[in-house]
Amino acid sequence: MKAHYFLAIPVPRQVQSELIREARENEKLPFKRWVHPDDLHLTLIFLGDCTHYQLAQIKEKLENPIGNWMSFPIELSTYGIFGHQLQPRVFWMGVKDQPKLHAYREKVFQMCQEIGFSLDPRPFAPHITLARKWAGEKDYVETLFDHRSLSQITWQVNEIVLYETQFNVEPKYKVVETFRFGGEQ
Repeated sequence: MKAHYFLAIPVPRQVQSELIREARENEKLPFKRWVHPDDLHLTLIFLGDCTHYQLAQIKEKLENPIGNWMSFPIELSTYGIFGHQLQPRVFWMGVKDQPKLHAYREKVFQMCQEIGFSLDPRPFAPHITLARKWAGEKDYVETLFDHRSLSQITWQVNEIVLYETQFNVEPKYKVVETFRFGGEQ
């Protein structure tokens, strides 16, 4: 099986702990797999399999522009699902609208297209996957989990990471390259 690559915003350790605490309160939801804390991230671009040349191009093309970007805050907002309403395949936590997140993602998207990647054209839906594959005997209903107000979970984004997906290990995402922002907000 070929390795897959993606560009993402990593979730810092202290935020991982808060997210896991929030998710554990919803563990009564019978999803088959909960994401390993070290694998929590916000995907910007899924690249798929890459040649060595493409990986070198990503590093070369992204390093200088990203080095000039300013950090920005992200705040988590609400839970959501992808897939069938009664048996979802993904349980996630979304983020509040952040113009810099969308602007930077668009710039990275364009740079990756210039390298020659064929990218998913669907609109960007920023989220952090918490669990996968509904495994309940009963259908999923939103009322199964608590719609309480979430703790305010925020952090300052100051880097984008190129990850490689590893198979049959946990954590399953390996850092290939880190692109640090140069400025502070």
